[in-house]
Amino acid sequence: MLAQLYDGIGAYWELSGEMGQAAEYSQKALKIYETAFGSNNHQVLVPHGNLCGQLGNLGRIEAALVHCQRALDLASLAAYGGGFNLGDVENNFGAAMARTRRWEDAEEHYEKALKVWRDTLPAHDIRIALVLSNLAECDAALGRSLRAQQRYSESLQLRERAVGPAHPLVITPLVALVHLLVARGDVEAAVPLAERAVDVATSTGSPLDLARSREALARALFRRAGQEREATRLIRLAEETYTGMGELTKPDLERLERWAEGSQGPRRGRTRTPSPPTP
Repeated sequence: MLAQLYDGIGAYWELSGEMGQAAEYSQKALKIYETAFGSNNHQVLVPHGNLCGQLGNLGRIEAALVHCQRALDLASLAAYGGGFNLGDVENNFGAAMARTRRWEDAEEHYEKALKVWRDTLPAHDIRIALVLSNLAECDAALGRSLRAQQRYSESLQLRERAVGPAHPLVITPLVALVHLLVARGDVEAAVPLAERAVDVATSTGSPLDLARSREALARALFRRAGQEREATRLIRLAEETYTGMGELTKPDLERLERWAEGSQGPRRGRTRTPSPPTP
């Protein structure tokens, strides 16, 4: 069916980090499903859920929330989907809230996703690891650094068990742990984790994985005497990647620039390249 093909193409673009392209194909799939089955049929749940996450990542929050709520309504109906779909929707809904820094709202949806998945999935399913990282992000944003570290560590252990220690899925918790440790002043614990993240990203990760890993290592090395030049080199490489990826990495670029321009970051001049307009 053409709609299923569009769903697949959208998934490919999403995995590639091209959220604009992903949303375009999810919209096409949704239109076909609604024409064929009606707007209340369970077939429309998947494209609504996908658009919830894709548009949220693009920063188109109002549009994302419409799809989030629609997917949640469909997934909550007893006749539709089951626990797996409901967990997916709650997780995407949380991601849309996190994009606007509505951390308490995001946490509420992530907690619901975690409960659904722990009730319905094997204990070491990768989705549990993913939502634990999302919850840890909320903890960190809300000032609960120790709890964030515990959740990121648990997520890392689950990912290692599910996909192995050299899989790119381990990069997110590694990078997050580095940021927490550096903020706490524990540079010696942070550096090995950051170096591991860079190694994994270089071997099997995406350009965005590598940029985030380089940024994390730069932050750690900058606190070491004699490492400022290498830290600055890594920061410039990360910035180049973030700038080239446009709207998707705007939060990364803003975070990097806040650090680099503050008292804790390297001093350097650069030419700013404006991000393209949101689709």
